[in-house]
Amino acid sequence: MIKVNMFSFQNINALNGTAKFAKLFTENDCFFKDNGIQMEVFSNSSAFSDEEIFRKGLRYKLNQWIKKILSFTVLGNIILVRIAIFRNAEKAVNQYLSSNCRDDKDNTVFLFNDYFTLLHFLKIAPDKKNLIFIMHNNGDVLKMLFDKYPRYKKSKEAHKLMSSQISILRKVDLIVFVSKKAQERFNKTYPFFKEKTKTVYIGHKDSGQISKCGTESLKMITVGTVSKRKNQMGVLKALTEIGDPDIHYTIVGDGPMLNRCKNYITKKDLCKQVFLVGSKNNVKDYMLDCNLYISNSRDEGLPIAAQEALECGLPVITTDVGGCSELIAGNGICIKPGNQNLVKAIKDINSRKSLIDGMMKNSRTLFLKKFTLETMFDQYLEIFKNMCKGVK
Repeated sequence: MIKVNMFSFQNINALNGTAKFAKLFTENDCFFKDNGIQMEVFSNSSAFSDEEIFRKGLRYKLNQWIKKILSFTVLGNIILVRIAIFRNAEKAVNQYLSSNCRDDKDNTVFLFNDYFTLLHFLKIAPDKKNLIFIMHNNGDVLKMLFDKYPRYKKSKEAHKLMSSQISILRKVDLIVFVSKKAQERFNKTYPFFKEKTKTVYIGHKDSGQISKCGTESLKMITVGTVSKRKNQMGVLKALTEIGDPDIHYTIVGDGPMLNRCKNYITKKDLCKQVFLVGSKNNVKDYMLDCNLYISNSRDEGLPIAAQEALECGLPVITTDVGGCSELIAGNGICIKPGNQNLVKAIKDINSRKSLIDGMMKNSRTLFLKKFTLETMFDQYLEIFKNMCKGVK
């Protein structure tokens, strides 16, 4: 039997895409066991088991206040990165060290859901083989870190991180991307690693539920952290410019831009059009009551929420960032980032609502072709078995 140890610095009960991906492996360990794989996931999952409930508590609000204070200085950013990322990466690896890791043999695979658990693991086990690094971004290893903690990039610690990238990646046997565009970008930057890169789309269990909300009016939805990166504010500004009160927009998620969005909604009198519902576990219930998904991000890997929208049969308007163009195949519009482009796309679909039914069918077709859980797991099974081929 092949043993797979998966590492993630994030709490796998969190509602973001990377955490959801890791949780798929814990929830489906029986599938892997039936196929000769012993799967174990090591992560920082002690903080909470339900993020929707956790975000309503005093501890979360206090954490957000502290983060805001620390975000204004380089030293504060260093503290945040060390606590929120490096400490949690160390916890995940220490869980592995406390387990039966001495039993690991040549038929053991190490699967890293982020760069930071990989970094810490190589500090304590520099000679381990069969290492797989999954990149949930646009092909730039540290871009999301520096986008979230911009002042951290000015630190000596960050410069050390950047200078060590190539030596760390040399020790990895396979680098897996969540989109072909991300793989292409990475290979262009690091052509000498091209032979050990591969794309595997994130898969989702098909519930078979499809939106039935009709096409009388546009009911749009976005799911994700309310932030500058996801740019929900841009959608609100587009709604203001369009000025059609029959277009409705639901924002599922919480984040640093939430209060600004609330203030803008009140200022522009959009309260009857826009619904802020917060972070939710039952995201698909909200999608099933809509007929258009909006991904207006400034930067992405390949958003999981948009893939879930395909599962629900929603047409998609997405900005052409990361691998988002891979979500479009006769089921929506891919636009260059910019508010005028978004306004034009929404107006286009709103003026041709009779085409929505056809786009919904195309979304389902694309989902079933590329983004099912079975397709993803079959590819990972092949990766694990090929990596341990010839090992008894």
